Amino acid sequence: MDPKDYLLPPQGFDQEEEEKDVAFRTQVAVASLLCEMAHVDDHFDKSEFERIIQLIVHQFHIMDEEAERIRELAEVLIQDKSKVDLALDTINAHFSVEQKKKVSEMASAVAEADGVVDKYEQFFLNYLKGRLGL
Repeated sequence: MDPKDYLLPPQGFDQEEEEKDVAFRTQVAVASLLCEMAHVDDHFDKSEFERIIQLIVHQFHIMDEEAERIRELAEVLIQDKSKVDLALDTINAHFSVEQKKKVSEMASAVAEADGVVDKYEQFFLNYLKGRLGL
């Protein structure tokens, strides 16, 4: 599967496979937004990278290796800026308001990881909140 297709709805899955696929796609969607937050200021600090992994592990109760795989996939996806909107669409389709608030909090944590929240990070955070209906 092309990495760019990971945010698209599944085709021909049974219910159990579809539930697993939705869980994975939402994890990738969240990771994509967190990676975009880390890159939006054109400075990807090691502390931001570490924070993304910590947040993914904690939020989704997965191992570091799986979180790293998801983060790497997200890095590929955000090279196409239209995937940010697709990630937001995925989250809006499958997350509750509380889960969306958590995504916003996670994005804030990534922005704050390097000790400086610049205007680009603040703009992107506001964009996320708007698109998530928060």
